[in-house]
Amino acid sequence: MNCLIFPLLRHAAAADESGRQSSTLQLDFDQVNDRWVQQMDAIEDVLQDEFAYRYLLHYSQKEHSEEYILLLKAVSQFQAGKGKDDFLKDCLASVTLPAELLHALRDWMAKSNGAQDGRPPAACLDEAYRSCYRVAKFDIFPRFWQSEYSREMIMLHLSNMLPRADFQHAFYPSLSRTQHNLATFWIDTSRWGDDYWCALGGAPSKETIERGKQIWEQHQSLLSTSFESTELVAILKQNLFDPSRALFYSAQVHALNQLHSAYAKFLDSSAGIAYLNKIGMSRLPVPADPPAPMMKAGSNSNDDYSSEW
Repeated sequence: MNCLIFPLLRHAAAADESGRQSSTLQLDFDQVNDRWVQQMDAIEDVLQDEFAYRYLLHYSQKEHSEEYILLLKAVSQFQAGKGKDDFLKDCLASVTLPAELLHALRDWMAKSNGAQDGRPPAACLDEAYRSCYRVAKFDIFPRFWQSEYSREMIMLHLSNMLPRADFQHAFYPSLSRTQHNLATFWIDTSRWGDDYWCALGGAPSKETIERGKQIWEQHQSLLSTSFESTELVAILKQNLFDPSRALFYSAQVHALNQLHSAYAKFLDSSAGIAYLNKIGMSRLPVPADPPAPMMKAGSNSNDDYSSEW
């Protein structure tokens, strides 16, 4: 655990050269789960973590660039078989595409059921994802990571909150039994990662292996019933006898994502507000939802993603 110390008040800073107003997040809360934060230093990691994704989306809404983040999320959900066609259509309609691909996209949208297999034209999907990914990774995400939105996300992330006894006392009464077990699973696996130890030669120690197997046996029923991906559970079980430190990482992300809804409700509840007041923290305002996306005109450039700016 490393310490990050922030001042105690939120204040407005001078506008930068672009005219944006910035502010400094002030927290009376000085510890973060450094190992978990280091695993979220890429946009791909943030997109798969529901809590972190929400903060990235809120930041992009503030910057009026949310269509790029929404498109990346929509495509990833669609490819995983979890997305909704209407959400993907709206996101595709909001990004700039070359004229010929825009015509193909409009033809697909005009059909009552989309393409024959329900999928948008592959070229449209690939081009939209590629252009949005460049903007998000090299422009939006670096600025987000330097913003107060990322600092608040890090401080309030469940990976940082769950180990705290005072937070457990405030949060756990709002959880169902399954959610409580998910929180316990995350804490157990996080401690296992913190205590992970290699023997001579770099192989995991016997104690590390045995403790990992104990966690699996303790939570096997939860993993089998709560996680949609049977492949994830099978891979986890297969690697128990020669585990890396990241053995439980994907399962931990799934657990935190399943706790996200309950956690969001808690933060908005009187108990959550009282807890934040107790630790001396105020949250950033949530931006208003953006208007429904409009179909953008086609771009004449296939290479310059900023040609329509």
